[in-house]
Amino acid sequence: MICSQQAWNDFSQLVNEASKRGIRIIIDLVVNHTSVEHPWFLDTQNSRDTKYRHFYIKVNVFDQQNHPDSFLNFFGI
Repeated sequence: MICSQQAWNDFSQLVNEASKRGIRIIIDLVVNHTSVEHPWFLDTQNSRDTKYRHFYIKVNVFDQQNHPDSFLNFFGI
C-alpha cells in the first residue's frame, strides 16, 4: 500500500487522540487477497485449466462438512 505522508500523519493523530481517551485502534490487515475483479480471479471463474487455479481455494460456502479449515463463513449468506 502506498500511503501519503498526510494520510500517515492523520492516522498517527487518530491513534494518539484515541489513546488519550483510552480507546485502542485495531487495524484489520487482509494479506494475500485479490479483488473479485482482478484478472487472475476472473480467469479462474471462466476456466478450470487456468494457470491461476491454484491461487485460490474454492469451496461451497453452504457445504460445512468439506470446508478447508474449521472456520465457518457467514459472509453474504
